[in-house]
Amino acid sequence: MASSTQVLPVPAPFSNSSYELSFWGPSYKCQRLGEALMEIDGVTQKLWDSEFPDPQFQTTRIYMGTAPSDLNNTIFISAAGSNPLWNDNATQPTELVCQLWNTSYVVDMHFTNGIPTLTPISVDHVAYANWSEGAASSSAAPSYSGLDPTVNAGFYIMHMILSGLLQGELVQSKRAGVWENKTVASTTTYTDTSFAYTGLFSCPELWNTSSYYYSHGNDSTGLCRNGTLAQAIEDLSHNFTYSLLSLNGGNTTVKVVDLTYRNYYIYGPTSLLAAYMSALAVTIACVVVGFCSLRRNGVPQNNSFSSFLMTTRNPELDRLAVGHCLGSEPLKGNIDKVRLQFGEVEGANLQHRHAAFGSKGSVTTLSKGEDYY
Repeated sequence: MASSTQVLPVPAPFSNSSYELSFWGPSYKCQRLGEALMEIDGVTQKLWDSEFPDPQFQTTRIYMGTAPSDLNNTIFISAAGSNPLWNDNATQPTELVCQLWNTSYVVDMHFTNGIPTLTPISVDHVAYANWSEGAASSSAAPSYSGLDPTVNAGFYIMHMILSGLLQGELVQSKRAGVWENKTVASTTTYTDTSFAYTGLFSCPELWNTSSYYYSHGNDSTGLCRNGTLAQAIEDLSHNFTYSLLSLNGGNTTVKVVDLTYRNYYIYGPTSLLAAYMSALAVTIACVVVGFCSLRRNGVPQNNSFSSFLMTTRNPELDRLAVGHCLGSEPLKGNIDKVRLQFGEVEGANLQHRHAAFGSKGSVTTLSKGEDYY
């Protein structure tokens, strides 16, 4: 995590989902030495000077981090380089005081196809973690100490890891190059990562100095989160706390927005009744129209071939159709110009009234109530 500057992935409740989470956790708060001398009890110039002895003969100190025993959960950091984003004086080294704080976090977790994206909403430092190492040790292993824990063990373990990473010394010489001296406190089994292999090493505070012997020093600040060493240390502590969420050991319940599209069927009595009543009303209207049509026409009719065949039985049409039984186009003569209508066929030789299609003038209007054959 310190090398990649990335947060460990958090398990997704659903492949496409999001939720907002509020929680308490540890973080570092870093200040300039001048600010710390005025604001933090116990931080004095004398204590600072005692923690940074002169470098060895013919060597130049690039970086040094130390944890003073007189202060709880505090780290002093001195870097030879200057960063214009942090210090306007290019000749003055960077001097930081970083302390462990109890912090309020609010984050937004968004998952796309199971891939998490963590967006911090707020990070508020609430209280300085002013507890001793002895109290923290008993909290980390209460079964061995027999005492009730008074310190969050997670805070203590994080401080052990990050303080072990930050403590130590980077020095250089013209003959031996650059090497790292790890302090006794920082050479634990928790912290075997070298400071030089982290994103913090790309911050200008470590290489932006005229005393740096090598022109090929790292002048890329891409891995220096937020541009300064102080903010990069704070960001590293935030990422450490965020990465603890990947353990999935929390007990906080929050609302999760599932962004997966699904079809849900809901029974609504009112909507269902309205749909059925509308269909029933249309059906009744169609039945009424049908009865009215039947009453007006007198007989039921449709568009079947048999109906066309029966209604075209007329001697006049038979004479017109002579020579056209195959229905070929175009029609010969003026047969296509004959206008037809449906009605009663006139003719004295008919024994019964007969209705059929005929030419206009050869049929008359049907008489309602009469029997046609």
